[in-house]
Order: sequence, then structure tokens, then C-alpha cells
Amino acid sequence: HMKVDFTNRTLSKTINDVKFWISNILVIIFLSVLTFYGLQLVSLTQRQLSSGMQIPMSYIYLAIPVGGILMLLFTVESCFNSKRKGI
Repeated sequence: HMKVDFTNRTLSKTINDVKFWISNILVIIFLSVLTFYGLQLVSLTQRQLSSGMQIPMSYIYLAIPVGGILMLLFTVESCFNSKRKGI
């Protein structure tokens, strides 16, 4: 995005580093909450069947915590890689 690129170029490296870490911490918190409540949703819908295919709805809702865990892993990996590169 042009606006983000403009702010990255105009701000100092220290402020960009702080902005990077704050945004990643907020993303990690959000994904942790998403995964936690996604698992609760899966456990609540274990006995509910879909109307068309008659499969448990928990299989469908399982995409929420699985996606949350995968995004969480990639975000943490991004933090480690950026720390190794010196960001």
C-alpha cells in the first residue's frame, strides 16, 4: 500500500520497529482468541449435522481454529525471522 510505504519511509527505524512489534503482538493476541473460541465452537457443534450432507458441523467449523493456528505459526515465524535479520 502506498500509504504504509510512505509512513515506513518517513518514520525513523526505531518507530518502525516499535510499530512492527506492536502490530504483530496485536495479531498474535487476536489469533489466539480466534483459535480459543473456534475450538469452543467446534465442541459445541459436534452433534449438529448439516442438512444436506449429514456430516457433523464441527468438521466445517474446524477450519476456524486450524486457520487460526496456521496464521499464528506464520506470524510467530515472521517475528523470529525479522529478529534474526535485525528488525
